[in-house]
Amino acid sequence: MGRFTIRHDALTVTSDEQKQMITGVVSVFDKGKPSGTMEPAKWFYNKHEQEPTTEVAIRRAFSGDLYLVLAGYNPEKQTASYGITINPLVDWIWLGFGVLAFGTGLALLPERAFAFAAAKLPAGAVTTGLMLLLLLMPAAARAQHVESPQNVPVVPKTQLERELQHEIICMCGTCGRQRLSDCQCSKAAEMRTELAGLVARGLSRDGVYAYYIAQYGSQEPLASPIDKGFNRLAWMFPYVMGASGAFFVALAAVRWSRRERPAPEPPSPGRNARADKEKEDAALSARLDDELRDLD
Repeated sequence: MGRFTIRHDALTVTSDEQKQMITGVVSVFDKGKPSGTMEPAKWFYNKHEQEPTTEVAIRRAFSGDLYLVLAGYNPEKQTASYGITINPLVDWIWLGFGVLAFGTGLALLPERAFAFAAAKLPAGAVTTGLMLLLLLMPAAARAQHVESPQNVPVVPKTQLERELQHEIICMCGTCGRQRLSDCQCSKAAEMRTELAGLVARGLSRDGVYAYYIAQYGSQEPLASPIDKGFNRLAWMFPYVMGASGAFFVALAAVRWSRRERPAPEPPSPGRNARADKEKEDAALSARLDDELRDLD
């Protein structure tokens, strides 16, 4: 049983006006130390003696639950057999359901409930809480994605600027990697203005790429990796692996189809004799049928 050990102590039989109860008394040891007793039972209700109910004894613990079922019993000899089940970490499942229920209830609360709760706070509590959130999550505060229809669109002045707006990603961090040409947040408007200035200074496409790579420390601002060096190799790797796999599968199929099949075994003498005898019997039967037909 691993960490649990059980010991059968006694088997009791009691009854009242409605039912008869057969109960097993079991001592439980957890890693060799006494951990109390458990009492699984069978209850026989009057007029339903052939349909007893099983009363499961359950020992709950943070690490898991222990279930005992009275499977067989002999009150005269005071012997019994038990079904034992250990379900680990059951309390964690209930804790998870509690968290889900709490989160669901919190999400279903109307907005006026939050306004009412905030109104009950002291005057400086809200400001202090906001300051703490800003200190703990500065990156999230800077990367907040807020779409604003009041942003003045930056109209591309050149074909290169228009193409780059489709090739550079908004780096607000919360827009789902939208391109500058699609995103409407304030960060995207700022980057479009910045991009227009870079193109106006005469930077080429590679120069703009290098500027954003140096600013953010990686190729993350680019909608697609630069088609050079290792990036090209990484792009080709899945196709090379797929082609190689298809080639080896085709090679194996060709070799399997061309493999030599075993030559048929030559007929044994005994088999030939048996076949000849069967032919002879068939000929005799046909001859007999002909003669009987002539007699008729």
